Amino acid sequence: MQEKAFSLFLDTTSSNCLIGLLNNEYRWQSLVRSSGHISKQFHFLLQSLLSKFSLEIKDFSEIYAIVGPGSYTGIRLTETFLNVASLEHKNIFTFHSYRLPFLAPAIVKKNPFYFCYAFKSQYFVCWQKSPNLLEQEFLSLEELKARFLSQSQNEERQFFYEKLPENQILNSLKNFQVFSVEKFLLENSSLLFPLIKHHQLKDESFYFRPAEQEFSLKKE
Repeated sequence: MQEKAFSLFLDTTSSNCLIGLLNNEYRWQSLVRSSGHISKQFHFLLQSLLSKFSLEIKDFSEIYAIVGPGSYTGIRLTETFLNVASLEHKNIFTFHSYRLPFLAPAIVKKNPFYFCYAFKSQYFVCWQKSPNLLEQEFLSLEELKARFLSQSQNEERQFFYEKLPENQILNSLKNFQVFSVEKFLLENSSLLFPLIKHHQLKDESFYFRPAEQEFSLKKE
């Protein structure tokens, strides 16, 4: 009988979902990414990964899932999966991706600042106001640049981004410390996942807006 040594990781918050297997040292055993719409490929990718390693959902020692911010449809997809998985699993940890830069001061030594595109011509930003308090806001691109991306301010920050529709912001920060949140997680899995477990993170789903507001306005 195969030892239950794998943990499952899910991220369906962007246009391409990411599913991974972690070994008992929280290093990546396998990673698969969708190339199209997540609602059409999620179950196929997950089943393919399970079949490749002869696993079932009940075989995972732990399940880790990003539950926002990002795609409304993608987050609902993960919610549905976790509701089913919770019938057999107690070791399910859910977390918001914007938390990641603030979890590991040993490797993020400067003041971290997180931002991502929130649709409706807005950006969601997060920074640490005090050791135990994260401040969050929704800003226009002009407000984001004026308040947080000036030359005098960004020398003292490490910027973490995801889900950007264009490279304009990154180009303006090319001389500073700028990191992809996904790359940060993938490269530091052996440090970050134990911290997520240590803090027993079980975040609720984070939607940018209520459904009626998200889908009531004209699409961009």
